[in-house]
Amino acid sequence: MAVIIVLLIALMGKNNTSVPDETAAVPTEDIIVGTTEAVPEETEDYELKKDAVPQLNTLIHTYFEAMKNCDAEAYSNVVAGDDMTVEKLQKKGEYIEDYQNISCYTKPGMTEGTYVTYVYYEVKFRNVETPGPALIQLYVCTNEDGTMYINSGALDTELTGYINTVSSDEQVRTLIADTDQKMKDAMAADE
Repeated sequence: MAVIIVLLIALMGKNNTSVPDETAAVPTEDIIVGTTEAVPEETEDYELKKDAVPQLNTLIHTYFEAMKNCDAEAYSNVVAGDDMTVEKLQKKGEYIEDYQNISCYTKPGMTEGTYVTYVYYEVKFRNVETPGPALIQLYVCTNEDGTMYINSGALDTELTGYINTVSSDEQVRTLIADTDQKMKDAMAADE
């Protein structure tokens, strides 16, 4: 029996000119659905690691700063495959005051220098005292010059399947369940 895991993806911005051309077909801004199908042997041995890639952590913090500050230029420097504008960022951030307690959980991507990333954060909404726990899934890639970026463009079917398989991993499911419980607790504490 398959259990469906749904992750909301609150993704990204403008096209980065140094993005590889190997993406196509399935948009990543929607919902990623994973099942409890068997995890291929090559992904079983990779533990979900917390804050294990310092450069990736810096990238994610820059991403959230750009979102918070409605800075489309900074956003486009870290996110590829999206056409984010200042107006869109302002609309997204209309009710958001801050992003706090950011942690990056990673598993290796399909190719060297790529990561399936689960970002836990707490969003501080305007006029709400208690921050809301949240979790997003991102695919982070490395350019030839060593800089990292978030790929929010379309992914091919093979890569989408790989990400869905990684999402069905027990460690990832536990992270999702823990985040869901934290959100329920926060909502119960502060209606």
